[in-house]
Amino acid sequence: MFTTNYDGCFPLVADALIEEGHVDFVLNDGARGFTRRIVQARNFGAYLCHGGVFGRYQSSVPQINLIHLHGSVYWSKQDAAIRVDYDLRERLGLLDADALALLQPFSIALNNPDATINDVPETGFTDDALDAFWAKYELMPIVNPTKWKFHETVYEEHYYQMLRLLSYELEKPNAVLITFGFSFADEHILNLVMRSLSNPRLQVFVCCFNSVEHTSMEQKFKGHRNVKCLVLGDGVMNFTAFNEKVLVCPNLPDASGAEHPVPVAAAAVGDDEGLA
Repeated sequence: MFTTNYDGCFPLVADALIEEGHVDFVLNDGARGFTRRIVQARNFGAYLCHGGVFGRYQSSVPQINLIHLHGSVYWSKQDAAIRVDYDLRERLGLLDADALALLQPFSIALNNPDATINDVPETGFTDDALDAFWAKYELMPIVNPTKWKFHETVYEEHYYQMLRLLSYELEKPNAVLITFGFSFADEHILNLVMRSLSNPRLQVFVCCFNSVEHTSMEQKFKGHRNVKCLVLGDGVMNFTAFNEKVLVCPNLPDASGAEHPVPVAAAAVGDDEGLA
């Protein structure tokens, strides 16, 4: 799983699922260690196995490799390595109490679905306060969706290693790439995917939030027969709709044994009805 999100959505959800005990799997973020966990590209090739007492059998545990292409807020530079720490309590925040108070009216307007651009107030930050914020922000090991990349060599080296992993995956026979919530504004990733489309056995499904994004993606990938841009005909494709109408297993029984029929929109993935 390649992600450009900086947050802890996947690790937190994985922890919750494992705690429930219904599924057994490993979420591999590429880090090894105990008190000091270091990210290395080679760790994505390691797997966890259960073995018999006398070594007569082995069974591998299902694993998801979580590859942060744009970095993570849980990363930090330690000497010449990238350290991962999911405990952020000792991290210094980007915003102090005064800054949060200034942003409160702005946040209220931003979260109001009926607000217009004229309702968004000025924050009142001084130039010195903004400069101080950006100085802290640029120390974070994350990439904005622009041509600018990492300031630190250690992060940049890891970034290009992860891009190579993505390239290798897309070159495999019968590879399938499903994108969700990704604008392809990162030119490195866009160019990499474009080059990989010469693989005739690669299939790419681009999930579009709405019809406007669908038109944009259709234009971006025009002429490529192994790319299908998907859009719902009856609403926007948020994460809930993606799971319920697109990423769905047909006739999958639940705990009671009852089978779930394929949603209309999901059934159209192969025949262009409901999804375009």
